[in-house]
Amino acid sequence: LPPCRSVCERAKQGCSPLMSQYGFEWPERMSCEQLPQLGDEVLCMDQNNSETTTLAPPFPKSTPKTRTRPPSPSQCDRECRCRDPLVPIKRESYVLYGRVQTGPLPNCAQPCHMPYFSADERAFTSFWVGLWSVLCFTSTLTT
Repeated sequence: LPPCRSVCERAKQGCSPLMSQYGFEWPERMSCEQLPQLGDEVLCMDQNNSETTTLAPPFPKSTPKTRTRPPSPSQCDRECRCRDPLVPIKRESYVLYGRVQTGPLPNCAQPCHMPYFSADERAFTSFWVGLWSVLCFTSTLTT
């Protein structure tokens, strides 16, 4: 879809003075006379002068975000306690005592050493990695 002649003429009107300032002529291949005029038989692209706009697609209304705060320690019932995989920090001499809080629970934290796997899973993983290490070492040694 070519541009309409009016588009070319507006571009030429804006660019031609700057081009001539630097010693350039308007290129012949960009001659505006070669382009169709708006409303001719040949379809062309011109500036959009219409006042109508396309409506945005309807989006569902968002629900208002309400922030619910966890219960304070005074509101905790008997179920509100430090549970596995979290561990209670019991010793006052421990560096994190009084500094860590999980939800409303003070002195309840995630353990530092492998909290996601059981002792059996850690033993199997060590065996599996060790076995493949030996096999790879043997393979590399013989080739």
